[in-house]
Amino acid sequence: ARMTMDDPPLPTAQAILSSFDRMRHFQLIERAAILAAAFKLPQESLAELWKAFEVRDMGKTGILAIMELLVVLQSLGVPCADLTHLAEEAGLGASCCIAYSEFIDDVQDFQRNTQDHAVWEVFSRFATDKDGEQRVRRSVLLKALGEKEYQLSIAAKFPQLSLDRVVKELQDGGGALGIDEFKQIITSSADARKVAK
Repeated sequence: ARMTMDDPPLPTAQAILSSFDRMRHFQLIERAAILAAAFKLPQESLAELWKAFEVRDMGKTGILAIMELLVVLQSLGVPCADLTHLAEEAGLGASCCIAYSEFIDDVQDFQRNTQDHAVWEVFSRFATDKDGEQRVRRSVLLKALGEKEYQLSIAAKFPQLSLDRVVKELQDGGGALGIDEFKQIITSSADARKVAK
């Protein structure tokens, strides 16, 4: 195809670089917002986050401008003042939007991954290989969870966790556990505390 004088001019290299720079800032701020929300909001607050996003989404499109998303997060106690300032400096206005269902999915995925890592961190320190399966004796896990380092690691990733319930659950059984059984004890103890509230 040949260009004519009626065709709009091609963007300059500077305009293209500027667009790439804005995209980079946008992606970094979006990732930082996901991390901030994942660390600050407990999983049961994500339904409240969804509702707050829907209220702001006047056109019911499923997307919000980055600035609106940051305002909602800030209203729920997620520290976003620095991110808001960076977004303003980068010129990320109404045209830089986020699909909030994907944002919440990313927050959930990050929370799940950090929880899995915390459980694995405790479990793997003491696991022994028996018939091709990693196992840890309950008594060893009880001792480990008595140490401040492991208590803090697990509690930071499972804010609703009752370590007393985990200890009771470990004391009630005998033998060794696999990673999935240990994680089930941790998550069911956290879930039981949520229900009790």
